[in-house]
Amino acid sequence: SNGGTNGMYISNNNGTANAYTNSTTTTSYAYKLFAFDEGEYSISFDWKANGEVSSDGQYYYDFLRVLLVPGNAELTANVGVTSGTSIPTGWVDLADRLNNVTDWQHLDTVINIATAGNYQIVFCWRNDGSEGSQTPAAIDNISISLNGDVPPVGIDEVEAADIVLFPNPATSNVTLRGVEAGSQVSVVDMNGRMVRDFKAANDNVRIDVSNLAKGAYFVRVVNGNTNAIRKLIVK
Repeated sequence: SNGGTNGMYISNNNGTANAYTNSTTTTSYAYKLFAFDEGEYSISFDWKANGEVSSDGQYYYDFLRVLLVPGNAELTANVGVTSGTSIPTGWVDLADRLNNVTDWQHLDTVINIATAGNYQIVFCWRNDGSEGSQTPAAIDNISISLNGDVPPVGIDEVEAADIVLFPNPATSNVTLRGVEAGSQVSVVDMNGRMVRDFKAANDNVRIDVSNLAKGAYFVRVVNGNTNAIRKLIVK
């Protein structure tokens, strides 16, 4: 890992070493499903990958690729990314064919979500089975955050305007007022992890944030045509 104790890497011996078998054609995926609203998101991560590229830099044979993939797409080893030149329809490159470095690199990129929904962030390692240099892909310190305000989807402006979150910033508890009973309430951190998810019992919801790490979160309320999001700061 590039700092800390955990990382993610390609291995051909059950995780003992960051190494690959360069005589076998392989496509491997690591992925996580996210529920994205419309808007622009920043994604950053540390990476390294050696692999194989032609001497003139025109052809990539063993490489790391990072993609945004529809949430319903099935990811199967050795299927999908089968060359260095094409990806399946509907998949979007976030970082195209990274290789030829053995030291940690940092990459920042942007995801533009035009249609809210479920999407997978996918890290793909592809090698062609001819030759190549160790080591294969390793990933660490992944971060995903929303840029600017959250553009709501199908929002009922009147109902959304009545929803108030206080105190904000907060240290122990926050109150969500103006919520319709039965609404789905969720709290999501800046890495897209859902840390709270429940149904509102009434129109005055209390949320315990005392054991959450300090930082920024989004509180989302969904009920019928209402899809309201409030930014929360935990101190």
